[in-house]
Amino acid sequence: MNTADELFDELLQYHHAQWTPKQRYSRLYNLLDRVCKEFTRDFAAEYTSLFARLYALCAQKQYAHRTPIELFRIHAQRARKGEFEPDEESYLYDLKALCDFISFLYQSPQPAVIRKMLPDGWRGYPKSQ
Repeated sequence: MNTADELFDELLQYHHAQWTPKQRYSRLYNLLDRVCKEFTRDFAAEYTSLFARLYALCAQKQYAHRTPIELFRIHAQRARKGEFEPDEESYLYDLKALCDFISFLYQSPQPAVIRKMLPDGWRGYPKSQ
């Protein structure tokens, strides 16, 4: 099992790499998938997708901020397919969602270097019509 520090180091490498959004989101998506698999490996159910695994993990851990991490998952999935080109603000909110989720699961604070580069709060989400 990875430690939170190892995951944050990996995340920083991806953040600073000179990659396209598609490449960056693909690696971040895979990181989230690995984390979810680690935390659900002893669950009785088998999951066919990251969506199902993430939903079950959030429910089991009573993670209250499911919307941001789910939005990250959707953005990453779409970016991997070339259907989403995030602006810098959207990318940083997605990165914040992933960092907050890792921090919660591992009960470990985010390194100061990460906290400084991420938004302090959350922005509002558009309402469905």
